[in-house]
Amino acid sequence: MRKSLIINLIKHIFSDIKENYKAFIVCVFASVFIAYFINTLNYEEQVLFSEIELKNLDSKYIVRNIENKKVKIFYRGKKEDLIFLNNYNIKPYIDLSKAKYGENIIKVSFDYSFLPESLKVTKIDPEYIKVNIDIKIIRELKVVFNIKNEPAEGYTVSDVILNSKYVKVEGPKSILENLEFIQFNDIDITGLESSEMFKIEPILPDIKLINPENVYVYIEIKKQFEFYNFQNLAIQILNKKREFEYILSPVSLNLQILVPSNLKTNLEIPTFIVDVSNFNEEGEYIIIPFLKINENYEIFNIEPSKVILKIIRVSRMN
Repeated sequence: MRKSLIINLIKHIFSDIKENYKAFIVCVFASVFIAYFINTLNYEEQVLFSEIELKNLDSKYIVRNIENKKVKIFYRGKKEDLIFLNNYNIKPYIDLSKAKYGENIIKVSFDYSFLPESLKVTKIDPEYIKVNIDIKIIRELKVVFNIKNEPAEGYTVSDVILNSKYVKVEGPKSILENLEFIQFNDIDITGLESSEMFKIEPILPDIKLINPENVYVYIEIKKQFEFYNFQNLAIQILNKKREFEYILSPVSLNLQILVPSNLKTNLEIPTFIVDVSNFNEEGEYIIIPFLKINENYEIFNIEPSKVILKIIRVSRMN
């Protein structure tokens, strides 16, 4: 009895479908659309910029230029999964195993095996990348660089020392093959008052230092001096005692000094001094006179460097 009822119900349903098949098709599509819409309410899209990795480039080649170093990746998935998208650290790449010298147009690839099943990549923009490939060569070239501006007032560059005047470099043949030297970045010494070491780098793109791996320049900075020559500077005798007579030989000295350039407009004349306060006996003494001089000056030469001091006791009438 129950079985016959079920059979009659099925026959009735199919009869209705046959008579109203257009309405039935519309209902089916509507049901599918509603189900899809409800399901997609939990899904969102997210766009991330990703840097392209270069893979499988033949060692004889070098990438001269790449049109786009980053691409946009369009992801779709559940909101709670998209939150952790950055944690997967998945990068798109281009396979350069078949790249040749010159211009290549290569499709961007993506390793989906590292992507959770709940997330999908719907688009990569751009899909193709233009890559310019050059032949890699090694050359030994002279190091060239420029020193910009000037050290502080009164200072000068006394020496420039490189750890290597020539370097082996690796780079594109189109750049290196006709060079006679390799240009490095400028060194700015504005206001320097002391010697300093600088690291410099090639200014041309895609150039790698092979030997040495780093280039250093030592800039030696010294005070700038003017030379002054004084002839017959008189020697002053201080703290004489009444009971003695003091005789110097010679009575004057010649002096050569170096004066910082920034101090030459206010030149201070040096003075030679012999202090006899500690001489209490007659006799003949060899003395090195004390030179009273500005501490910023440098002594170049004193001639003679020593003098003879003769002390004679004298009697005085009351």
